[in-house]
Amino acid sequence: MFDNSPYVPYVVVWLITAKCNLNCGHCYAKQFLRINELNLREKLRLADEIGELGVSWVAISGGEPLISSDTFPVIKRLRDYGVGVSISTNATIVNDTIAKELSKLDVYVYVSIDGPINVHDKIRGLGTFSRVIRFINTLKKWDVKFGTVMAVGKYNYKYVKDYLEIAKNIGANSISIIPIMPSKRLVTKKYSISSKEYIEAIKAAEEFANENRLLVSLWCTPFAPLITKSNYIGYYSCRIYDIIDIDPSGRLLACDVTGIPVAETRGKTLAKAIIEYQNNPFIRNIVNPPNLPEKCLKCELFDYCRGGCFARALAEKGDPNAGDPLCPLISNLREDFC
Repeated sequence: MFDNSPYVPYVVVWLITAKCNLNCGHCYAKQFLRINELNLREKLRLADEIGELGVSWVAISGGEPLISSDTFPVIKRLRDYGVGVSISTNATIVNDTIAKELSKLDVYVYVSIDGPINVHDKIRGLGTFSRVIRFINTLKKWDVKFGTVMAVGKYNYKYVKDYLEIAKNIGANSISIIPIMPSKRLVTKKYSISSKEYIEAIKAAEEFANENRLLVSLWCTPFAPLITKSNYIGYYSCRIYDIIDIDPSGRLLACDVTGIPVAETRGKTLAKAIIEYQNNPFIRNIVNPPNLPEKCLKCELFDYCRGGCFARALAEKGDPNAGDPLCPLISNLREDFC
């Protein structure tokens, strides 16, 4: 895995811009607002190299990617190579032209919904929920496939079932939940969820998923099987080395939440940047962690989870291999809640 030949990640998560039309308190992308964003020529070159490398999927994020005039040219270039593309959006820009283009390019759309109207508007801004629903109706008009994502934190974790009911009723093709992530921006910590609160949210999702026979994906929750054995709950681990994050300036990151740059693409090819990335000591340390808590080493999920979310551990404990703070084993809650 670690040599002088670039490995090919299955997914590239590309924060194409940090700019946004909203001002959500829990947003971690604001840390990239002061960096020098790639220009369109540079973005198209990077898209070419992603396609030539053979990456299967690019998840475009932000900020709000739909406010950037560069987003659709980049998507078109990626689709020319047969790369699958998804886009994450706050869904506040209602526009038939945008929806038509998303349909034409066969882009999968992830829409942020953080609860019922009063909760979503408190988090995202007054009137945003209604704009989201209008956006979704426009997507459906143009046969654009879409999923919903709830960022779960202290202010909305008790509304998980309300969110899931909304996602079901609007006909979402996929339904996902992600815990709000602590980041360099200290303000995000007041929105972050505790282990006890997140377990409560997962239990609510499990109950809804089982009752309705709907798959609910838990993003950034590799320890999920310690809490639920439901066949309707999905999860994944970022430590299995099949995803690379790229920030608006083209830097390869250890994680988009941490913002830790590992390699530059400016001035070199993506392939060379990936070689630097895969041989970086920090990346080696999180993919094959040399030191983890005893609870992790003895856990049945060790080979897959590998200590859970290193970004949370780094933010809250100062050590990426201190164990995921949301994990019920690490937080000593497994016997009480699982």
